[in-house]
Amino acid sequence: MGMTAHKKHEQIEDGKFYVGGYLKRRKNGRGKIGTNEKNLKARISCIRNREGKDFDVFAYIQLAVATKARLELVESWVREGLENKYTHIGNDHFEFPMNNRKEGYELFVRDALSLAIEICNMKHWDYMVIHRK
Repeated sequence: MGMTAHKKHEQIEDGKFYVGGYLKRRKNGRGKIGTNEKNLKARISCIRNREGKDFDVFAYIQLAVATKARLELVESWVREGLENKYTHIGNDHFEFPMNNRKEGYELFVRDALSLAIEICNMKHWDYMVIHRK
């Protein structure tokens, strides 16, 4: 989500926190977390064009009442929690050694989602977890 000067932030209809990864990795997995205020397919396409055609979103959390601040809090909470277990690369990427690609990414997604659920429950926010893959 880019910053726009003087933009009025209101409730977001389709706000999501997502967890994804780059599937062609073999030795080290590379996961990505982020937020999206609009169309998730468009966000995936943008990431694929900039960072790698093998990127996909594995799961996301849809907040019943999403705002920019809430989405950023979820992302920040997850980022802080993941950097205790994974190597934090850039702003929202994490690398991790993996013996088995499927198990490596499943563990990353599980860890990220559990942290996102934790903050949503602490704040008493209604949410829905959707698994795509």
